[in-house]
Amino acid sequence: MAIPERFIDELIDRCDIVDVVSRYVPLKKQGSGYVGLCPFHSEKTPSFHVQREKGFFHCFGCGAGGGVIQFVMRAENLPFPEAVAVLAKQAGLTVPEDAENTAYRRRRETLLNLQRDAARFFYATLQSPSGAEGLAYLRRRGLSDNTIRRFGLGFAPNRWDALMDAMRAKGYEKTDMLEAGLLVEGREGRVYDRFRNRVMFPILSLRGDVIGFGGRVMDDSQPKYLNSPETPVFAKGRNLFAMNLVKNERPSEILLAEGYMDVIALHQAGFRTAVASLGTALTPEQARLIKTYAENVVLVYDADAAGQKATARGIDILKSAGLNVRILRVPDGKDPDEFIRKNGADKFAQLLRGTQGDLEYRLSRLPNAADHDAPEKKIAYLKAAAELLASVDDPIERDVYLQRVAAETDTTLDALRIQVNTARKSRDRSARREETRRTLNPVRNVQPAARELRYDNPRAARAEEGLIALLFFDPTLTQRLAQEELGTLFTVPLYAKLYSLIQNRIHDGGVLTPDAFAQELSADEASQLSRILARTPVGEPDRALSDYIAVMRQEHMKNASLQALIDAKKISGGQ
Repeated sequence: MAIPERFIDELIDRCDIVDVVSRYVPLKKQGSGYVGLCPFHSEKTPSFHVQREKGFFHCFGCGAGGGVIQFVMRAENLPFPEAVAVLAKQAGLTVPEDAENTAYRRRRETLLNLQRDAARFFYATLQSPSGAEGLAYLRRRGLSDNTIRRFGLGFAPNRWDALMDAMRAKGYEKTDMLEAGLLVEGREGRVYDRFRNRVMFPILSLRGDVIGFGGRVMDDSQPKYLNSPETPVFAKGRNLFAMNLVKNERPSEILLAEGYMDVIALHQAGFRTAVASLGTALTPEQARLIKTYAENVVLVYDADAAGQKATARGIDILKSAGLNVRILRVPDGKDPDEFIRKNGADKFAQLLRGTQGDLEYRLSRLPNAADHDAPEKKIAYLKAAAELLASVDDPIERDVYLQRVAAETDTTLDALRIQVNTARKSRDRSARREETRRTLNPVRNVQPAARELRYDNPRAARAEEGLIALLFFDPTLTQRLAQEELGTLFTVPLYAKLYSLIQNRIHDGGVLTPDAFAQELSADEASQLSRILARTPVGEPDRALSDYIAVMRQEHMKNASLQALIDAKKISGGQ
């Protein structure tokens, strides 16, 4: 869908990329740019760079990159038009409408209206005789009428076409319901309701729109919990259950639980900052969403093996997002919902006051953490603890826990500190070796991360990279290329495409930024453009331009000669 270039230019001019990115990632000034921890993958050392002057970001760790529009697309999991709309609203602009824009907006509205009407149908069913089984289940779980209303809980009848018939009566088509994930098409083309005989949990966006559902089955069917699939309005890994309610609480601390019922039970008991992921493992995007509203998070996962495994993984993701993490351990293997029903809100509040820091929790989970009697077990625990403490960058935090572990195991502080320092030196050596390996690996350094963009001729591709980067940094150089026939010299289709876009952009008097081509480039292509803008060294422009063109011509001639030889051999062989 096309949005006028002049509007994109005005939008980019009003949206400072550093200001926009800083809403998601803490940035620090470094040289001519800014750096921070990448919001798109887990890392402890900043590899995420933002250049204000040229309006792009690039992560040297995961390869993500682009302009301010592409950043919002990635950060909010939005398609291009929606990202433009978000930035336009922040900048006080109105996106121009055309037939294609109008069609897209209306399609999205149709899907959201359908999800809303489906939620109303499920809610009404729960209150009717058809939903008696579901209502009885929620009553057994201790939910009040007010809680059921607040979360809009409902029931999907035990029929193949109950929702389909109800929505068709409202004027929706089967294609709408299939796209919204409310219907499923079977192998023989039969279409039927995705959710049947299930208590329904509507999932709302931050704006309050119903975007999907979770359903809990009433019998022994599998899966026990079923969630909406990915749709144009729903991305599981970028949303959190109940975050639409929590954001209004202005929380200083968010409780992260595993499931819908845990969250609902916590809210009903007065702990109204609880959220949950949506049938998937915690993602970096969800962690960043939490960071948008709070600095502190308490993991309230189940006490079973799966819950503990999820806790360990969640700690790394949450800390990478810059959150302060604590862990609540529910006793006797119970989940929060069960604990509150049995012991009450006051007892749970006591548990909250006794949460563990993430490092304390990790130490307690090490093998032999509670058994130091046998020397071999004590030694094994101390070595594992030393490795863990060696990973702590904050010297004060590291020293506090050094003293605690030494005291608990009756070990001298000096001996433990030597072990930790040795482990830190080993980690540093490994990191340096990896960095050296990457630096000395020319193929890896030259080749793009995306396989479909890999180069057949790295030498020519490197020159093409340099040419594109030069034109971005000094658009006046395009005047020198007016008489050059370079279009046929490119070996990389992306760079031929970019060269054409740049020429057209300059001819039309537009400004060169990665966002100028946001409608024409895929996410991988935008990342590759930011990569060459961030990494390509630019020396004396005129001489560098001549050198790049010379290499492109040389490689083109070599390739032409090689192809001629291959063709001659084919003809000779054919005779």
